[in-house]
Amino acid sequence: MKAKPETILMLLSVLVLLILVLAIAFNAKGAEAEAHKDTGKDVMTKRENAGPPPSSKQARTFDADWLAGLPKPSGLTEQELCLAEALYFEARGETVLGQIAVAEVILNRAESDRFPDTVCEVIYQGSERRNACQFSYVCDGVPEHFHERAAYERAKRIAASLYNEGRAGLVRGAEFYHAISVQPSWAGRLQKVAQIGDHVFLQYPTSLADEATTIK
Repeated sequence: MKAKPETILMLLSVLVLLILVLAIAFNAKGAEAEAHKDTGKDVMTKRENAGPPPSSKQARTFDADWLAGLPKPSGLTEQELCLAEALYFEARGETVLGQIAVAEVILNRAESDRFPDTVCEVIYQGSERRNACQFSYVCDGVPEHFHERAAYERAKRIAASLYNEGRAGLVRGAEFYHAISVQPSWAGRLQKVAQIGDHVFLQYPTSLADEATTIK
């Protein structure tokens, strides 16, 4: 029994429609892959194209006057509050420049494929396991209370500024840091890229041949 012309035409129409849908989906996937590639998830490329480290003169622009010129933040997002919290407990005794440097490490991690995708997830990574925290204050067993209000307000201003305006590039893509008073075993596998205030900033070894930046 031969198929009717109307039936054949309908089948052909369905087949053409299916081919169009598959073509659109394939093109969309390709565009998404290109966008993902261009956003800087390739951390190695970002670091190598970052240019020279900032000079001491450039670094001095991030001082008390710069901080005073920042608008007082209101209605901070969850991610900004997480960043401010980390700055308060990890670096409130640092200069403005030192706090910016610590914030940049956290933001760098949030952009890296090696770490979680958001600021809050980066800060609380490993908190569900004993002795696995990336930031010690998260697992020290002490409740997070902000007793020094001025220091917390400063941390919030810096966090909001960097989260919304972008990083200054002080730590040259660093994803790790430690206090200069200690020498953790894991630091030996990494490359020192900067020393700012009381912290040393490190990264996985790269092709960068520049001397590490030191800013007091």
